Amino acid sequence: MNYNENNLNIDSDFPIRITKQNSEEIDLIILIGNRCLNLEQDKNISFIKSRIQFPQIKSILIRICTAKDNNVATLHFLQDSSLHSSIVNFEIDYLDKIIIVKEKEKFVQMKIK
Repeated sequence: MNYNENNLNIDSDFPIRITKQNSEEIDLIILIGNRCLNLEQDKNISFIKSRIQFPQIKSILIRICTAKDNNVATLHFLQDSSLHSSIVNFEIDYLDKIIIVKEKEKFVQMKIK
């Protein structure tokens, strides 16, 4: 499934649902089903060899601001359906980037390119 709105581009093997939308922000959820999530790192980050691994992730929450010149999203990796179950969150500048979420045999691969 693809999502291409508000300068945010997502290419996902999993369905993408809008869970909240108002005049200020949009929350997107990608359910990956209690899988190991491998966040592949960019080659420009030299201190991490290849990936950061997060076990038993149920979903990825992506929160974006709808302001015209704001291209920052917060990504939350959740262990259940509550935002309070986030085991990690971080911000990205998604302008001219694509978030790729792919199903692999033993894990889910996520890249930001």
